[in-house]
Amino acid sequence: MEKLTKKQKKELKKLEEQQKIEVLKKQKKTKIIGIMLGIIGFIALAWILILIARDQNKIKIPSISEKDVLIGPKNAKVQIVEYADFECPACAKYPPVIKNILSKNKNKVSFTYRFFPLTSIHKHSRTSAQAVYASNKQGRFMDMYSLLYENQASWVNLDSVDELFYNYAKDLKMDVEKFKKDYKSKDTQRFVSDSENQALNLGLTSTPTFFVNGNLVEFKTPTDLEKIIKDIL
Repeated sequence: MEKLTKKQKKELKKLEEQQKIEVLKKQKKTKIIGIMLGIIGFIALAWILILIARDQNKIKIPSISEKDVLIGPKNAKVQIVEYADFECPACAKYPPVIKNILSKNKNKVSFTYRFFPLTSIHKHSRTSAQAVYASNKQGRFMDMYSLLYENQASWVNLDSVDELFYNYAKDLKMDVEKFKKDYKSKDTQRFVSDSENQALNLGLTSTPTFFVNGNLVEFKTPTDLEKIIKDIL
């Protein structure tokens, strides 16, 4: 093998140093590009989250109609609309607050309950909704609404809830035979399904979800809802 001269060795060393410098420059450039892409990605994600939040706040729910389960005047100054599931533990915290708001603000506040059974995680969510809608047909919505939530722990783990719900109807002195018929009727099943589909079409994913005067409201505790209503009135 031919030996390199001093001059050739010097030139080779110089070339190697230049190559190292070029590699370092490329690494630095790559690092800067990576940081810039990370910043751009973070900004893009933040913007997407802001847009999602805006979209959620701009959810336009259907107007209250004669088909709705409505307690109070249709044109009340404050209109509360709740999408909920009778098997939902969080939903069970709200009936006392709702009843208190309605009793303190008669003719000023209305309450519309829209069924949103989370059937993928609650096995009796649909049948419990049917039971309450059947009760509504006898003007006993609030009674069955309260009873199911108050006794939620007693029925959520049962294999079948039919007999228990029939007994609830009896305890409330309802026409039990009519209740049984309405409970299983196509009309009742269709109403619950339509309400569920409405919630899904709005993009709702959890219960309870509250709207006040058409606007989505979020809060940490049930009593916070009372404050929101009080501030409007």
